[in-house]
Amino acid sequence: MATAEKKKFTFDPKKAKRNRCVGWDPKENKGVYSNSLTNDDGSIRVEQAKLLGIDPATVKPITIADLHNRYGQSAKEALAQFVKDNDYATPDDAVWDLIVASAMQNAANASVAEHRPVTDKAVERASFTLRAVLKAQGKSDAEIDQLLSAFGK
Repeated sequence: MATAEKKKFTFDPKKAKRNRCVGWDPKENKGVYSNSLTNDDGSIRVEQAKLLGIDPATVKPITIADLHNRYGQSAKEALAQFVKDNDYATPDDAVWDLIVASAMQNAANASVAEHRPVTDKAVERASFTLRAVLKAQGKSDAEIDQLLSAFGK
């Protein structure tokens, strides 16, 4: 029996985003990040930002536009700029370092998954997310309740 071939990943720098620290919450003593002030549809939670003393106009993720222009030109140009920005001896050193760091992060994430208990809170969050998605698809509350009841929620 033939197995379905997994689709290969093609990198698009225009789609790359990272959370930006946009302020500091002294009460929580931690950073406030762009994603915590952004709704799923991309709109900014203006009132929440203002309550934290953060200018809503600054609430945006880091994108390719925030980096040196060589990062968006090609893989070769991005590598050359990365080597320069980070003082690597050679491009191969940079690539090797990034690959090993990524593999280690994947292993670290897998080790957490081995030990993280599934909690009622996780079920609650998943149910909330599923409810929102189904609502956006036009499902009625009754239909959603029926679907979620199959999962014990």
